[in-house]
Amino acid sequence: IDLVADQKVIVIDGEVPIEEACDILTRNNISSAPVYDASTKSYSGMFDWADVMTYLLIVLKKKDASKQLEKSDAELSAEFNDLVKLASHCQPVPVKLASDLSKKNPFYSVLPETSLLQVVELFGSGIHRVAVVDADGVITAIFTQSTVDNYFYQN
Repeated sequence: IDLVADQKVIVIDGEVPIEEACDILTRNNISSAPVYDASTKSYSGMFDWADVMTYLLIVLKKKDASKQLEKSDAELSAEFNDLVKLASHCQPVPVKLASDLSKKNPFYSVLPETSLLQVVELFGSGIHRVAVVDADGVITAIFTQSTVDNYFYQN
């Protein structure tokens, strides 16, 4: 996918606290970034402002968050339980627990040889961005709907 060939990808370490991850987004003037979890050697998701808003709602509604902990493990993921426990005790929350928390912009990846048509079809299904991942599993670019819109507008 040549439209994003020379892109510098900002990746957030999964252990970084959410507050620092927000600083990374702001400093780099980006709305989202992939989160890499070194313990699993994989990307745990995308972290964006919708995740921040969801996290803030959890923190601000501590009573509701405590009720969430009473639900069974089948109802809630272990990561969500960890996030609520840390937030309830005012502990730093690793960004890997908040990536894709909002469920609005999940992590999707494609190979570099993926056609523009295939990416546009993904965008048509409601996805807003995809990571271009090489054969070694490294993200080389982030392909967004805006990139495609600009390409079609200019051509």
